[in-house]
Amino acid sequence: MNNITIPYSEYGKTMTAIPLGPDSMSLPRSMFQGGKEPGYLVAGDQVSPWYWEGIQSIKGMRCIYSSVKNLKPLGILHSSSLPIETRLALFSQLLSSWQLLSSTQPDVWVRESFPLTALWIIPNSGMLVLPRSIAEVMMNAVTDTQRDQLWHDWVHPKVDKEQGGIYQLVSLLYGVLTQRSPFGDPHVQDAGYEPLPLWMLNPGVDDKTSHTIMEWLQLKQPLPSIEELRRFLSSWTYNITRSVPVSRQRLAEQQRAVFEQRIRKQANKSTFLRKRGFTLAVIALLVIIAAAGITHRIVVVSRPPSIAGLGPEEVITFFYESQSDINMEGIQEVLTRSAENVREQQLVFLHVQNSMNRAYGGSPLVSAEQWIEAGKPEVNMGTMVFGITDLDITPIGKLEFLCEFIIWLPDTDFEDEHNPPEQLTIRGTRMVERLILEDRGTHYMISNIQVMSQQQVY
Repeated sequence: MNNITIPYSEYGKTMTAIPLGPDSMSLPRSMFQGGKEPGYLVAGDQVSPWYWEGIQSIKGMRCIYSSVKNLKPLGILHSSSLPIETRLALFSQLLSSWQLLSSTQPDVWVRESFPLTALWIIPNSGMLVLPRSIAEVMMNAVTDTQRDQLWHDWVHPKVDKEQGGIYQLVSLLYGVLTQRSPFGDPHVQDAGYEPLPLWMLNPGVDDKTSHTIMEWLQLKQPLPSIEELRRFLSSWTYNITRSVPVSRQRLAEQQRAVFEQRIRKQANKSTFLRKRGFTLAVIALLVIIAAAGITHRIVVVSRPPSIAGLGPEEVITFFYESQSDINMEGIQEVLTRSAENVREQQLVFLHVQNSMNRAYGGSPLVSAEQWIEAGKPEVNMGTMVFGITDLDITPIGKLEFLCEFIIWLPDTDFEDEHNPPEQLTIRGTRMVERLILEDRGTHYMISNIQVMSQQQVY
């Protein structure tokens, strides 16, 4: 769609109609109100404003028309219907017309970026640049896939806006030589916009020329001016039709296969990271937290802990209160290096989830005590309820204690993981744990934790 012209006659006069889109499309009121926005016609060494003369429905298409004849779509530059010599000649003509237009209209809108349907080549004459408003109407009438083919597949997302036009001319040169857009392959986009090296698609292009164009496309070298691009083109085009040795053709095929395999792997890795980014972020945060715990234990050796002066039962109370508050630093402070916290993974996950909720404006953690005092109301999905209540500490030996408590957690074992309920069920589990402490002189620390029993009570 939008890459052909339609002959049209009005009052015996032959016109050229440019399709905007299907006949059913709606057009903006601005097209029928006030003065028209001009396009530009470059013919020979002359640049003049261009205005469409009317709108007509032709062959099921809504079209604008004018008296300019012999318009060829820009897509012809990478079409297999023309030999490469003709495509290069048309591209050279396009550069000359662009340079002339830029000298008389330095702020012409296509200098930033343009869909291919915005420019039309007039062989042996010049080019037509449609008004921006018309180009936008045409792009609104196409599908996302067509929009990519006509525009986004020819532009690197990191190119400077002021150089978008010249960048697309370099992209078009790549298309002239390879008959494809540099970024049309989804693998190329997912792998970081590294297009297939030009010489692998067209071994008739020498390595130096290919390297220069690829450096421009990947923004590794400053983009050329229009005059520099013209000189660059004229310096090697006479060699493009030379006979290519069989050995170079085979090398190009081999290197292309290797490159495409690497790009596919890189793209798959990038896609995996994009789709699993949240999960990997959580894992990374877990690693950081775990590492922070190890580091903290090292640091704590060199300074008096906050639990200094507390008795054994006070240390145990501090330990369980730190769990209720998801205070990872407090938990680590009371545990020896050999102690294993049986709820460490669970607490780390709750800590990560709570941190993310706060960072993104979600519901904060609700303590189990607050929830119980409020009458155990219904809990909406996304709200976190957690805590330890009813703690009872019983000495059973020297620095050995039985600790009985109820731990409250949301039940996340849904029947349908893809369709979770709107309300969460909070479960209460009565647990008995055996704790052994060590006397470190200035303070006590927990050296062993053993789960004795657990029973769901709510």
